[in-house]
Parts: sequence; C-alpha cells; structure tokens
Amino acid sequence: DAGAQTVQNQRLLGFGQADLPRGARVANRVERRRTGAAERDILIQTLQECQGNKALAARKLGISRTILYRKLHIYDLI
Repeated sequence: DAGAQTVQNQRLLGFGQADLPRGARVANRVERRRTGAAERDILIQTLQECQGNKALAARKLGISRTILYRKLHIYDLI
C-alpha cells in the first residue's frame, strides 16, 4: 500500500542520529550501513519511478527537496 510505503520511507529518510535520544544514538556500524544502503535504494527507486523528477520524488517520499538534494549528495547520486 502506498501510504504504508510513504511512512516507511519517511522513517528511513526523515530522521538522523541527532533526532534520537542520547541513549539510542549508540548504533553499531553494521546497522548504520544497512540503513544507509536501504535509504540509497529507496532514493534510486523513487527517482526512477518519478523519471528523474526530483520535486515529484521528494513529494512522494514526504521530504523537502532540500533534504532530497542533501541525501543525493551524501550517497553520490548527483
């Protein structure tokens, strides 16, 4: 269902370590890599579905274009 997918995408794309309580920030490297890989895959898939339209992809992901561009740079997708 598209709504559930959007919520899942927002969880992966919308929150960083700084958003977590201090005790929860202790994530091991494997978990961070796995989350990063999933986030990168979601970005690629959504951009493909939106035929490269970044504004549409950001809307579909439920994030701002600024955040989308930041994440595209982080994962060297631009």
